[in-house]
Amino acid sequence: MIEEHRQLAARVAGHAEIQDVQVFKLAAELLMQPQPGEGLNYNLQQSVKYTQPSGSTLVTEGTYELEIWQRTDADERFNLATVSLVAGALYQLPDDERSHSDEELQAFAETTGQFALYPFMRQQIYDLTGRIGLPPLVLGVLRIGLDRDEVDAAHKPGD
Repeated sequence: MIEEHRQLAARVAGHAEIQDVQVFKLAAELLMQPQPGEGLNYNLQQSVKYTQPSGSTLVTEGTYELEIWQRTDADERFNLATVSLVAGALYQLPDDERSHSDEELQAFAETTGQFALYPFMRQQIYDLTGRIGLPPLVLGVLRIGLDRDEVDAAHKPGD
């Protein structure tokens, strides 16, 4: 599936030039102070979409919702904080480029657009969690979901 998205996005990716990254929304709420010496757990929900305010401007907009918690020895969950972030990457497309389909633009947002936004979003979350009194949170590497067949094919011996 991801390979199909990459192929579908290729015509857009081959012409799009990133111009800027902007934060549209940034919010955090500390619900409880963390217990010293205990690790942080998190769940990140993310989605991405595109808008095209003009024929030559493309915006990929990522929405990131983060829950941060700790677990006790008794496996109780204590919610510590929530973070909400919306960011956009602005791209310039050539004026002479023929129009792209909605499917191509969404595939671009879900591949190239997501990979362009993620490092900026990670840095914002790292900074913000430190500012609200948590240990600065380093999010893991972005892994765009592969379906089971793609994962199995990538791990076949002898390829």
